[in-house]
Amino acid sequence: MKLCLLACSLAAIAACGGIADAGPGDAAPDGRVVAQPPGVDGSTDAGPTPGDASSDGAPADVVAIDEGPPDGWVEGSPVATPTCSPLPGAYTYVQATLSDTTPDATIRYTTDGTNPGPKSAVYSTAITFTMSGQLRAYATVPGQPDSAVAACSYIVNPGPPLQEPAPVPQPTPGTLDNDTTVSLVEPGSPSIPPTICFTLDGSDPTIDPGGNCVSPTQTYDAAKQILLDGTVTGSPAVGQVVLKALAGAPTYLPGVMPAAQYTLRVATPTVTPASGKIVTGATVAFATDTKGAVTFHYTTDGTPASCASPRTGASFVTTGTEAKVDVVGCKPGYASSTDATAAYTF
Repeated sequence: MKLCLLACSLAAIAACGGIADAGPGDAAPDGRVVAQPPGVDGSTDAGPTPGDASSDGAPADVVAIDEGPPDGWVEGSPVATPTCSPLPGAYTYVQATLSDTTPDATIRYTTDGTNPGPKSAVYSTAITFTMSGQLRAYATVPGQPDSAVAACSYIVNPGPPLQEPAPVPQPTPGTLDNDTTVSLVEPGSPSIPPTICFTLDGSDPTIDPGGNCVSPTQTYDAAKQILLDGTVTGSPAVGQVVLKALAGAPTYLPGVMPAAQYTLRVATPTVTPASGKIVTGATVAFATDTKGAVTFHYTTDGTPASCASPRTGASFVTTGTEAKVDVVGCKPGYASSTDATAAYTF
């Protein structure tokens, strides 16, 4: 550029007649010497190179050569490195989660201590560690460089296994004089609703590791509860039923309920009229609080009555010989009532 300006300046001066005939290095008529371009005198100095300073102190032009981006270079900032929660450390149980601050990032991970790659599992839900291990993860977004690999080491010391609370039966085990339903209540408010398994024959209920009752163990339904009537009794004796139950959930030890024994027994009959003086031909009647098909068996000679006594009925008419009446109530599947008595004089 400087040479061009110099040549143009000399041409202008020549046009004005000042140094029209002067050549490079010659003296002009006014005594000035015509400037000589670098190198025309055979010297090796070809003038300033890019980056050198010119004779007047101004920097020379810098030539930039555009060779394109380096191989593998991707436009944009790298994806943020994933973070682990909880932080690395020692725990009794770990459910690790991964997150990334870069929008729409895909996280891939491994749990065996090796670095993840394009074929590693894609993170979607919490990762459970039941033993010590290392979680490694990186994140990708199309058009951006992959993130660095995050490594989170967990030491798992399980300690005592967690156990479900045992269910509680309602009503309290004991003797009942009518059919009833039993509910099994789980104490507290468990975070994982348990499965309750039960039996009515005195055998131990069983549950598999997935929390499912194993047949013939029955699965408790809170909407229906457990019906105790004469069709389920008989173990270990007539009218008796032994309820066994447990509550279980995956990864929990089952909570076993102590055996609950219920006895269905006919309520003790009432005798009307009560003991005392009556007239021949009076009617003696029996009643009980137990509902359903109750049969009364009685004697009138003072001997104890049983469900095998031949005389039955809800009443009889006296003949004047019934000094002492003894009666029991009997119902299928129920234990017989205790006996009731009445002594009469005529």
